[in-house]
Amino acid sequence: MEELAARIVPTATASQINKLEKGYTRLNFDWMHKLASALECHPAELLPDPPIVTDSEEKQLLERYRGLSEPDKQTAFRFLDAMSSRKDA
Repeated sequence: MEELAARIVPTATASQINKLEKGYTRLNFDWMHKLASALECHPAELLPDPPIVTDSEEKQLLERYRGLSEPDKQTAFRFLDAMSSRKDA
């Protein structure tokens, strides 16, 4: 956990990773992106069963997302996280 925390920029702690792992901290889009970046994988690979995209709109969104720069991807994740938080309220 310490090694993974050290890879997450700006900083994360082993305690934060532990809380994510145990479900004490909500795994949101921002964390998914940070973890995937640190592990050098796509965020979907962190899910137990990666989703299969069959809908044409979803495919278009995925293609657009893949074409974004890393800072723009982070912005998109923050936006989606904010939108999903509003939905839960």
